[in-house]
Amino acid sequence: MLKTMDPNVIRAMLKDHTDVISQETKKEEEFYKNLSCPMCYGAGCEKRINAIAVRMGEGGPEVASSPFVAGRNLPQGYAHCIHCGTDFDPQTGVIRKAEASLIVPTDLDPAAKIVS
Repeated sequence: MLKTMDPNVIRAMLKDHTDVISQETKKEEEFYKNLSCPMCYGAGCEKRINAIAVRMGEGGPEVASSPFVAGRNLPQGYAHCIHCGTDFDPQTGVIRKAEASLIVPTDLDPAAKIVS
């Protein structure tokens, strides 16, 4: 059974600590909002959090990968285009997931075509 803490107790525990998450969250939201999608070129993305991966180890369940990294206050994630639904890495632009109907093949080298 999950028992939630009293909000007043939480506030009392946090009163002497500096809020570092709110400022970073606003900065990150602006970053994602200003991203352009590599598929539809539309501006306006949102952050999605990388999923945690758990595997069975010798001593029981182990975390294989986590969006939480030492030295960062916010979890790692990826960009999700609000227009076409494409998921991509915000730093590199590498596409993680896209609708098949959006993928348009391009002939990079017409001489390389295979004639059947």
